[in-house]
Amino acid sequence: MKGQVVSLLSSIFILTICFDCISPIPRFAVSLKEIFRCEDEGTKQLSFYSTRLSKASRTTVNYVTNYTLTIPLDDSMSVLSELQSWGNGGWRPAFFTHDTPHLCTGWKQIVPQWFHEFIKNTGRDDCPVPPGTYEVNAYNISFAEFNVPMWEYGKYKLINQVYKENVLVGCIGMVLESTPTRRRPSKKKH
Repeated sequence: MKGQVVSLLSSIFILTICFDCISPIPRFAVSLKEIFRCEDEGTKQLSFYSTRLSKASRTTVNYVTNYTLTIPLDDSMSVLSELQSWGNGGWRPAFFTHDTPHLCTGWKQIVPQWFHEFIKNTGRDDCPVPPGTYEVNAYNISFAEFNVPMWEYGKYKLINQVYKENVLVGCIGMVLESTPTRRRPSKKKH
């Protein structure tokens, strides 16, 4: 029995390596196309304004926004993110949803570069961030670092609703596009 298990595991391992050689995992680039205000921003205790995007390259953007906090930004806040996919002439809700029960800890894990850019202009290195008005000047921001379980090529709308004690305190949305990236052939040395 033990020999059969070892043989089975060895076969699976070899098949996995062969499959990876024949059909590599598709690569993708996610680009930010638009930032928008949500229809329902709740109490607006976290509000964004004067948001601007400019394209830095095919996969990176320069992002500038001001935001105001009337409550501390900390791990007692949560974020409900809904990714909607574009298809058949409209947005299809609930393509992917993600609940982040602790805002700061979750952002550090899912989007560490965005978290760093969001926090650095507050005069702090980490949460909590006290109430106040802050500016984010993020340059050459890429979505390649997103730790999301899967993407399909296409156009998406991401709505991030921020909650404090189950009350919607703010929301921001963005339109993203996922496109395939070409693998460049390796240069042969002569």
